[in-house]
Amino acid sequence: MSKFFKGFLFGGSITSIVTLLLVKSSGKENRQKVSHYLQNIQQNATQLNMALSTLNQAKREITSQVIPQLNQSLKDIQTTLRHFKEDNQPRLKRIQDKVNTLQSHIKSNQSQD
Repeated sequence: MSKFFKGFLFGGSITSIVTLLLVKSSGKENRQKVSHYLQNIQQNATQLNMALSTLNQAKREITSQVIPQLNQSLKDIQTTLRHFKEDNQPRLKRIQDKVNTLQSHIKSNQSQD
């Protein structure tokens, strides 16, 4: 837990306890209020610890499973694209040659007109 969060909890606890003690109620009522307040803090801390545990578990799963799968998928995509480019390079060259031939014919027809 961060120092700020610990200080925040400590300061809030002390403030609440002092406030309860300064309120005009009997000692028994104050003790009950403090007891309930501390129980609530303990429950909240327990819930926070459980949430942090769940978050840490999710982080471990992402680190151990998801990231390696994403890296492998990225490598597969890169390989597929490289193969696609290599396989289609001759076709693209033929198309470019035909486009150049057509442009040449168009220019020669325009100059004849």
